[in-house]
Amino acid sequence: LAMAKPNYAELLRYLRHRQKHGDSNVYYPCFAQCAARPPDRQKYHPATVVSVDHSPEARLRYQVYFNSLDAHSTAYCDTDAVVLDTSVKAMLLATRDSDDVSSDFPDDVFMDEPDDVKAKAALLGPNRRHWNDAMDKEMNGVCEQGRAVLATSFPKNAKVLPTKLVCKKKRNTDGTLDKFKMRCTTRGDLDKSYYSDFDVFAPTANLHTFRLLMTLCIIHGCVPYHYDVSQAFLQAPIPEDEQYYIKFPKEYVHPEGYIGAKMLYALYGHRTSGRLWSETAHKFMSDNFPTLKRSTFDECLYIGNVNGKLMMVLIYVDDFVVGCADELTKAYFHERIMSTFTATYSGVINQFLQLKINVTTELNDKGDTVPVKIDISNERSIEHLASKFEINTSKQQPRSPMLEGLNIKLPDADAIDRSIETPLRSIVYSLLWLARTIRPDIYYHVTYLAQFCHTPTAEIMTAAKRILAYVYGTRDFSLTYQTATFIYKSNYEQRQSSNSTQPNKS
Repeated sequence: LAMAKPNYAELLRYLRHRQKHGDSNVYYPCFAQCAARPPDRQKYHPATVVSVDHSPEARLRYQVYFNSLDAHSTAYCDTDAVVLDTSVKAMLLATRDSDDVSSDFPDDVFMDEPDDVKAKAALLGPNRRHWNDAMDKEMNGVCEQGRAVLATSFPKNAKVLPTKLVCKKKRNTDGTLDKFKMRCTTRGDLDKSYYSDFDVFAPTANLHTFRLLMTLCIIHGCVPYHYDVSQAFLQAPIPEDEQYYIKFPKEYVHPEGYIGAKMLYALYGHRTSGRLWSETAHKFMSDNFPTLKRSTFDECLYIGNVNGKLMMVLIYVDDFVVGCADELTKAYFHERIMSTFTATYSGVINQFLQLKINVTTELNDKGDTVPVKIDISNERSIEHLASKFEINTSKQQPRSPMLEGLNIKLPDADAIDRSIETPLRSIVYSLLWLARTIRPDIYYHVTYLAQFCHTPTAEIMTAAKRILAYVYGTRDFSLTYQTATFIYKSNYEQRQSSNSTQPNKS
């Protein structure tokens, strides 16, 4: 059958409207293309399975939306009247029972769904309940009283920008699922207003600054703590002359019928939002901690003395990394940021930009907790890259990132293979990120290959995969910051352990 494509946006609005009115048959929609026979007809027609449930007679049946019949033509069909792909049918039957689903992800999450998924596919897919909860949470934040003025219509000649939903599964450093995250972003590219460079510029912390902060924490005995500001841009007010209207995403239906809002606070995606949030964060620091000064090395680093003790704060968009040697000052910072913003406190930092961070602490002579060792690693990303680029992980990996004496010359036009240009750029740029974050040992080799990305050949691809294979074989390597005392104690303990099991040798 030549299957007609349904209007998914219209269908989703229709089903969510019925869901709000308590129709349990559409609360867990299972969308899949099929061919179905209406109860009053003999021929099969293109259709979409809407849900799987039990009939009043305790008989399994499908609720089907017919694409080629009358508008909103739905019917309940027995399983023998619906033709489905076997794998799709198995998935639908496996996900139909959902009355007593717990909030634990491993029990009710369809794990084969990709981490990055389009909003329409997410809201119609097997994890739709989690994505719907994430969408409601995000849109409730956008529509919160004081952040926006809800509207049923827009003034004439008003600046109205469309919005869209961006979906992503957020994971922990060990690869386990943390949460379903959905972000409402405005289409700032459609804003035709003129903005100068000063209107749109927002400083962002450099990776070198983060490593500098870790070094200073080790030197000065400051334990690094982590705060994450939720919906950070929505906590930055917009000047009255820069305010604009937004139209809600097509996948979202407001329960009271509003179609958009006038934004009083910044929204992700607009060109001025980054600057507005940067100014808000700087105002928070200058109002509450006037003795902390912006570093001349990086505007996102604040450093100074509070109550006679060193304090450092690094702001990376919505992440605050705080290093403080005084417990009272730390408690004051915690009280101020939690009362000013909607933020999450993670305690001692354990991840940052998907990097796994392990902080080892001990008590000093004064009884204060100080860091003695900070390990930064990223095994999950390395394993993901090895799987993505089909590295043979079963064999022994190379002991060096590049062949000794390798000298790549610019290839002739006949040797260039444009079909591997995109994969080559992807692997080289991914390795460059690893080199900048945790693997300085491959920095030279990756930058050497980067100059040949525009002339891809099989030789260059082989060299890039060798670097990745080497990184995979040494994926347990970490970037370590530690005190000299901790190094001495570790070496002493290792010698004592070896002396207790082996005789001394001259």
